[in-house]
Amino acid sequence: MMRAVTVAVTVAVALLSAAMLRHAPADVNIPTAKPVPIMQVLPLPHNQASITRNGKEITRYHFAPNLHRPFLYPIIGPSGRSLTRMGHPHDPTSHSHHNSVWLSHHKVEGLDFWSDRGHGLIEHQRIIQYTDANEEASILALIHWKATGQGKDADGKSHVA
Repeated sequence: MMRAVTVAVTVAVALLSAAMLRHAPADVNIPTAKPVPIMQVLPLPHNQASITRNGKEITRYHFAPNLHRPFLYPIIGPSGRSLTRMGHPHDPTSHSHHNSVWLSHHKVEGLDFWSDRGHGLIEHQRIIQYTDANEEASILALIHWKATGQGKDADGKSHVA
């Protein structure tokens, strides 16, 4: 059954291609395709974006709304193995905030943004830009550092860094 479906799809694509060539004007100038960059950012479902080199993932940006902060995981080295881990192997309960590579700080204007039990939250707002190139790929994101409600300053304001 699978072979019949494959053959049918192949024949349909060949017929469609032949029909398109037969009806295409001879003087149509088809633009030259740009080469695929070596480094690319690939948006993914579930609030993730993958950074690849030559089609192989080297890291993934995680930015789901339920996270305490966005992070990169895994970080794949030249050997193909992950250079980072999730959590702390000797103390997973009190070190649940160890999510591979992340940006945070213990105290910002009196708020703890470091631990998952702190009063600060680093919230991903939106992706501003993805950039693909041969030498690098990047993700520019708007991120809001804010108080969770329990640790607001004397003015009751959120903090933006």
